[in-house]
Amino acid sequence: MYQACRCQDHILDQVFDYWKEKRRRLQKPALRRLQAPTPESDNNPFLVFRMRAKPNRPQTRRRRETQEESMEKLRMLRHNLEANMRLASMVLMREKKKMDIVVRAGARRVAVRP
Repeated sequence: MYQACRCQDHILDQVFDYWKEKRRRLQKPALRRLQAPTPESDNNPFLVFRMRAKPNRPQTRRRRETQEESMEKLRMLRHNLEANMRLASMVLMREKKKMDIVVRAGARRVAVRP
């Protein structure tokens, strides 16, 4: 097992030396983060780490004025609904009173007939 480890160390040393020599030959740093970013105007499709222009996205967060306008509209809607409910309940009371009057009048007619 010890011999297998020594063999792997030898392979790792060769791989490390290969990449170190290649980076030195190309005059590039070993780590990408140490390299300056490529310019945006460079259209080379093989440069994958260049900065990209941010897409124009619509505003996702509402402004305070818009929220206040929405709240005012909701208040008006609630006011209108409450007024309609009051009106409907008043119409219902009126119709009940009419029904009572009609029933009483019908009862009087029945009582008046001999």
